[in-house]
Amino acid sequence: MCNWSESIIKRERIDAIGRMIRANITREQILSMRYTEAEYEKAESALYANA
Repeated sequence: MCNWSESIIKRERIDAIGRMIRANITREQILSMRYTEAEYEKAESALYANA
């Protein structure tokens, strides 16, 4: 897989986590969906940076 598509997939995963956080899905629920702690932190930081 090329770097471009990998970065798109990573961005989409972060965006999906952000949508889940805004929908009040708990951290534990999100992490149980095979998202990583690092992805969660990045999504959370992005949300608060844009607030």
